[in-house]
Amino acid sequence: MQDGDIRRCGMPFAIEVRERSPAAGQDAAATTSKDAFANRGNANIGNVSHRETALTVSHGIKSSELEKHNVSESSQPLVHEEIQRFEESHALTTCRIPAAIVLAAVSLFIANPLASAAPEDTTADGVVGQNDFTSNQSNQGGVVGTAATLNAVRGLTVDPNSGRLFVADNANNRVMSWPDAAAFMNGDDADLVFGQADFAGIDPNRGGANPAINTLAGPRSAAVDSAGRLYIADSSNIRVLRYDPPFTNGMDAAQVFGQAGDFTTSNQANAAAANADNLGNPDCVAVDPNDNLVLADRFLHRVFIYNDPVNTDTTADIVIGQPNLTSAARNQDNANPTPKQNSLSNPIGVGLDASGNLYVADESNNRVLLFEAPLTTNMNASRVFGQPDFTSNTANDPTISADTMNGPVYTAVDPVSGNL
Repeated sequence: MQDGDIRRCGMPFAIEVRERSPAAGQDAAATTSKDAFANRGNANIGNVSHRETALTVSHGIKSSELEKHNVSESSQPLVHEEIQRFEESHALTTCRIPAAIVLAAVSLFIANPLASAAPEDTTADGVVGQNDFTSNQSNQGGVVGTAATLNAVRGLTVDPNSGRLFVADNANNRVMSWPDAAAFMNGDDADLVFGQADFAGIDPNRGGANPAINTLAGPRSAAVDSAGRLYIADSSNIRVLRYDPPFTNGMDAAQVFGQAGDFTTSNQANAAAANADNLGNPDCVAVDPNDNLVLADRFLHRVFIYNDPVNTDTTADIVIGQPNLTSAARNQDNANPTPKQNSLSNPIGVGLDASGNLYVADESNNRVLLFEAPLTTNMNASRVFGQPDFTSNTANDPTISADTMNGPVYTAVDPVSGNL
């Protein structure tokens, strides 16, 4: 597993165990393999028992927060125990462990305010948008927004390089951002807002009759590419916006998809006039390992792929679910909309793994489809989840079970295990 395997999938927390010689003061190894832990019966971690050991967090947690603490020899078995258990249960060949797992061990001997969770723990550790786990009022009961409130969250993502958290605050018509997804405390203020002039604003398009280059209306998802560029599905404005770092509050977007390059229109395409430049209902965005933009266009029953949009244009290059870029029929046949291996019905969620394989939440077909890379127009799915075959679409047929689905809306892939 390489660094590229843990990118842009919404769950980017992983760590590396590095050993550092006190004399040289430099990192000696990028990763520590299972061979380094051969002597599992000893009270030390393999062959690093007489060296200064540091935990470096690759994604989500700043390394400086941990490297300033040395891990003592007496504490090494605690770290080793957690790493070994996770490593063996997930058949890993290198120690790239989710931050929640490592912090369970780290918190035993480092007094650190970082959020932590026990392995396989299903209890939440931190909350944003509310002051505590028992509150649930929109905007905490207020009539305007604040830097600490949310209203109808629809989607979120984490920048795998910086660890920054982005949340689509749908009913407040904005996207909020916190600087560190792994370190926030309950009720923390966001430090960035997109779509509004300040944290108090909540009106669609800042109260204007039309969208603008710096407004949002009902955003439903967000995604980040390898350079930290942010894509937002600005759903009620029937467009996708791209924002380039460095980010500032209320900043202008750099690029618009679905509106022929115009930041002031919100034209919605219908099935009779669908093409590669317009959209019907942009619901979910994702970015593949090559920084291509992937978009679920729900009402037009298709998924668009824009190849290298930063350096090319905002015209879609590939369509999944339709025979071409100008078709928009439900399951490719409105008269007889039986699902097929290459069709979609209200696709609402898209997710990608490290190899660029695409998972689509095909909502009205009550299934999730896997399309294996390289992606091509009108390709067949290679696997179906939630249905016994590619031509069935009954919800929970014959009953709710581990093999059935009812209106799946989002997909995500664990970047460490590869689990869907």
